[in-house]
Amino acid sequence: MAISNEVMMKIGAFKFAADAAAYQSLKRVSEYVWKPQARLGRNPAMQYLGKGGESIELSGVIYPAEFHTAIDQVAAMRKEAAKGNPLLLISAKGMQGQILGLWVIKKIEETGTLFLAGGSPRKIEFRMSLQFHGGDV
Repeated sequence: MAISNEVMMKIGAFKFAADAAAYQSLKRVSEYVWKPQARLGRNPAMQYLGKGGESIELSGVIYPAEFHTAIDQVAAMRKEAAKGNPLLLISAKGMQGQILGLWVIKKIEETGTLFLAGGSPRKIEFRMSLQFHGGDV
């Protein structure tokens, strides 16, 4: 699936892009489930039960004064989260795009600083927490 070369990642209709809401860090956690099995006269042995949950945390900074549409970016993130549905996550990975499956937005954090006289921030820091949906819709 080809996506624009300016887009870093897309979740649902929301696009992370260098000219608006670019993330500076991406943390991906993959969990694996192991359970100890008791054994007579020996230490427990670990039994692999399968793949656990996956999560992604994106964080970045938006400078609305540099990109006039950037002030609405966090509101657009919240709009996608409020849909209450699993959303398709696509990573740009070059121009082809890598489909990462269905994910849910669990949390969005926003911090505005360096305010202008009218109350608009010149700097907005954001953090978005995603959780893999599991594939069943």
